Amino acid sequence: MKAIIFDWDLTLWNSWDLHLRLLRRTADALGLPRPGQDAVAREFHRPFFQHLGWFFKMDQ
Repeated sequence: MKAIIFDWDLTLWNSWDLHLRLLRRTADALGLPRPGQDAVAREFHRPFFQHLGWFFKMDQ
């Protein structure tokens, strides 16, 4: 493998629906409440690990 492309900010592909579905599935697996779409959208601007920290209420 020569390269991996990771498109976090929806520049190359609109992965919003997949992102939201996977966050909700992860919340279910961890027994956490699912955040609403609006809440996820408000926090989507954060860098990746901060976004996950917000979602899972963890220290960065």
